Amino acid sequence: MKLRDQKESIGFYEFFSDIIFATMAIFVLLMIIFIVLAQESSPARKAKKQIESIQEQKAEVIAKIGESEGKAKELESVIDKLARKDIEIAIAVDKTGSMEQELYNLTSAIQKLADILPKVSESVKISIVSYRISESMRNETVLFPMTRILDPKADGGKSYQQLVRFLKNQRHKSGLAPILNASELALSQFDSSPDFKGHQVFMLLGDVGPYEESISDTDRITTAGEHRANKLVSLVGDWAKGKKNRNMIILFSGRDEVFRSGFGFGGARRHKHKVSMDLFKKIAVEAGQPKAYTENQSTMLADFLVAALKRQ
Repeated sequence: MKLRDQKESIGFYEFFSDIIFATMAIFVLLMIIFIVLAQESSPARKAKKQIESIQEQKAEVIAKIGESEGKAKELESVIDKLARKDIEIAIAVDKTGSMEQELYNLTSAIQKLADILPKVSESVKISIVSYRISESMRNETVLFPMTRILDPKADGGKSYQQLVRFLKNQRHKSGLAPILNASELALSQFDSSPDFKGHQVFMLLGDVGPYEESISDTDRITTAGEHRANKLVSLVGDWAKGKKNRNMIILFSGRDEVFRSGFGFGGARRHKHKVSMDLFKKIAVEAGQPKAYTENQSTMLADFLVAALKRQ
């Protein structure tokens, strides 16, 4: 009996001591966790984290600066190369009655272009042919000959102002659009010398092809009109393929006329504009530059810059 009581006592004390030990262990563990959490939330710990974060951001900034410097050097190299290249731009623009907004947009784009390009190229020349035959059948096509446009700091803005005045003096009025003759005149302004190594850009801006015969019969597509259209395609195509670094902007502004409907606007007129749209697309395709065709006037300045600086 005694022996059994002794075993029961020992078991109880062992069980009690185990509970005490476990409780103490849990208490110590909780204290450790509390101290760690306290350290994590302490001002020193927060400051350490902020410093580490700042160091990471600094490393990222340094890496980005390195990338930017690399890109800047590449850009400087491109600009240096462009500075040794002449740029010539010739524009044939319709100034008949439907072209009011187009003339305004062109003037705005050319003003900015004439300010930007002289800063990146040693020589920038621009020529403009605004074309129209009046209702009295008078040829009112006007030429701004290929003229070097200098940085305003170089000549007091004289060449720039001459170009802007010419553009602002062009007025849209009713009449016929002699697009073939205007394109011939514009293309003749380019330097055709084999020694010329620069970039040349031809822009054709209008809403109708060379189909109009007379004021009284402007909407009929004739055999003569189709012949002129084919000649225009060949003319521009031969020019574009004749030398490297010749780019185009073929901007058709008559899309609204193609899909226009209502009183006084017949099917024959819509058909003429549809045929003209197809002609402008064909000019770009046959010249080997299908992406040169556009109907978007809002990107005119960007289109000029890309065409002037792009290398084939």
